[in-house]
Amino acid sequence: MLERATRTIKTAGLLLAAYFVLNIVLRIVLPHSLELDEAEQSFFSQYLLAGYGPQPPFYNWMQYAVVSVTGISIGALIVPKNILLFLSYLFYGLAGRRVLKDEALAAVGMLALITLPQVSYMAQQDLTHTTALLFASSLFLYGFFRTLDRPDVASYLLLGLATGIGLISKYNFALMPVVASIAILPDAEWRRRALD
Repeated sequence: MLERATRTIKTAGLLLAAYFVLNIVLRIVLPHSLELDEAEQSFFSQYLLAGYGPQPPFYNWMQYAVVSVTGISIGALIVPKNILLFLSYLFYGLAGRRVLKDEALAAVGMLALITLPQVSYMAQQDLTHTTALLFASSLFLYGFFRTLDRPDVASYLLLGLATGIGLISKYNFALMPVVASIAILPDAEWRRRALD
């Protein structure tokens, strides 16, 4: 079964989708006491601000949009976080598929994120802004490798979108585009992309 699940990004993605749906269902049926970040989000989701204390606004804006449509509930707090986590895993796998020759290795790398407690378990409990950072970082890596591989308008737009989301997700994301740009400078072909 593990061999079948890691054969392609699609099968690994379906397995992860089932995992996150199970997380949502379990959290909704468990007692409705809020974790620290959930309580904070239930309060901040009532206001649309430029920043929320020491944190940038991306996650709170997303939560505000969801609560504006659905109203405040455990589901409104849990579903967006799980969607962001699923997309983080998915874009990480897609970035891996761009870099690795074997799609099965990219699928294994995508599933291996579950073994990191900060990415799997702790992100389910708290770490809302870190969840947004994980999403932005995975999207950035995918957009970055796609741009290096196929520099078209869509790739540059995706890279710009990921950078924008990252910068309003967590302030330390600003290091990622700088470091990624420095990392490609030694390669002549990639250096042309950086100067494009």
